[in-house]
Amino acid sequence: MDKTYFETKENENWKLLCEFNEHTNLFDKIGRMHEYYHSDATGQTTNKLGETRKFNIELKTRNVTLTKSGNFMGDKFNENTLFIESHKIADLLLDQVIGYEGLYVNFLNNNVVVIYNVGKLSVRPKLEKKRIPSRGYQGFEMAFREGLHIKDAAIYKDYKLVKSVGEEWTKN
Repeated sequence: MDKTYFETKENENWKLLCEFNEHTNLFDKIGRMHEYYHSDATGQTTNKLGETRKFNIELKTRNVTLTKSGNFMGDKFNENTLFIESHKIADLLLDQVIGYEGLYVNFLNNNVVVIYNVGKLSVRPKLEKKRIPSRGYQGFEMAFREGLHIKDAAIYKDYKLVKSVGEEWTKN
């Protein structure tokens, strides 16, 4: 296992989240989680009525491009779903018990950010067993992944919201 690969990715993802938040002000506050916590970051927002929402955030950088037709294109990738490890979505959903909403934030090619609130999915995740190349584990792994549909994502392009949660994809 290449531990430095994972550490480098965690640092890159944190920087991308900070840059994204700097441009969008999606969160009033963000913080980085310690190394062995199940999510990568936390966020908080407070609305004009003083109501606060807290988030636990899983971050992922992908060598994937969102096409005009709403498919995700990359290495062996051509679907309208992004995948998350089964145990990570379970952890994010369990966070709701302690008052945190679970977000799955994906940084794609061409300055596209795809965000899922896993507690508010309208399309049931599609469970698949996949053979996945892993640079960190230096080989392939067979693992279960949950496919999250594009309909349930908020999508940002160049820091501008181009699709809200629940909207169908239109050729942006």
